[in-house]
Amino acid sequence: MPLEITTGPISVTVGTSTATSSSNFTVLAVPVIISVSPAQVLNSTTVSFQVNGSNLTGATFSFLPAFAPAAITVSNVNISGDGTSATMTLTLAADAVGTFTAVATNANGSTPSVPSASNTLTIVSADPLGDSDGDGLTNLYETAIATNYAAASTTGDGLPDGWALFYTSAPPLSGSLASQIAPNGLTYLQSFLQGLNPLLNTVAPSVANVYPVNGATNYPTNGVVVVRFTEPLFAGASLTAAESAIREISRCVAGRSRSANERKDRPLRSK
Repeated sequence: MPLEITTGPISVTVGTSTATSSSNFTVLAVPVIISVSPAQVLNSTTVSFQVNGSNLTGATFSFLPAFAPAAITVSNVNISGDGTSATMTLTLAADAVGTFTAVATNANGSTPSVPSASNTLTIVSADPLGDSDGDGLTNLYETAIATNYAAASTTGDGLPDGWALFYTSAPPLSGSLASQIAPNGLTYLQSFLQGLNPLLNTVAPSVANVYPVNGATNYPTNGVVVVRFTEPLFAGASLTAAESAIREISRCVAGRSRSANERKDRPLRSK
């Protein structure tokens, strides 16, 4: 039924004829919760909380699931004169962590106990090292930079907050980052999905030609295949340079070992 419906007679119209009941249809004003604020909090001793809806006059408030002792205790309830909102203080147990459903109850019934986006409160651990959404940023750090510590991607673009900050600098996060072209030639979202560093050019260069050509016949089984690209590839170290580096490392290690042995064998002087 519509929220604005009230107690009164019912009329039914068919064509040009209307029939009205001789007695009133009684509407029971069951509470309705439309939204809650805040929807997520870090665990702290007390939290200011607001419920918005209808038929809240005379209602009491609780949270499910219920625990003993209570994870959330409601106090200082103040309901607006028109019954469309209620403010209250929530006292949170030290171990209260998870998602809880707000329930309003009056003499006519209660709001649904099934959790939804409109009636749930998510409590996140205040542990300095806690990362409730697994995005690579701690809950306290996300609170400080105003990102969502209960959702891995604050902007909803598919990029975890920690990944986005690591590769793009300081907050705030940009909701358009996922579709932007990164230095590696891919979008940031493509780079993340492929496990690539968006700042390094890891896109394969275009092939200019291949020898032997595709479909060639009578070519030796172990013959050389030459692939030419349209752009230079990263240059590798020559064999001579690699051997020289290995000899230098060996010389340094040997020198340190010799010095250590000399110190160990040196006789102690008496004072």
